[in-house]
Amino acid sequence: MEPYEKGIERSSFGCFEFSSEEQTAIHKALQLRLGPDFVSQRPAPGGQKVLYIEGWRSVNVANQLFGYNGWSHSVASQTVDFVDHNQGRFFVGVSATIRVQLKDGSYHEDVG
Repeated sequence: MEPYEKGIERSSFGCFEFSSEEQTAIHKALQLRLGPDFVSQRPAPGGQKVLYIEGWRSVNVANQLFGYNGWSHSVASQTVDFVDHNQGRFFVGVSATIRVQLKDGSYHEDVG
């Protein structure tokens, strides 16, 4: 490995292939839908409800699919989109760009 910045070595993560057995198992697992036990809900404004997957559940699923050391995630950016003050209450909108990368270097990046 060659140093790339101030003597820090580049990580080798993202340079390891999945075996054909791992690829087959991952492909099959990704075709399945999450059961209702994986989905949580909370109240939202206007009497609505928001469905979501709790962070710890996402981590557990990723560990089962890819192995505990077969994936990583990072926050690429965070932005405060708005801050409103109305009748003594604050309303804040925040977005973040998150990247999930697998040990073979493939990744998905999205904003939420």
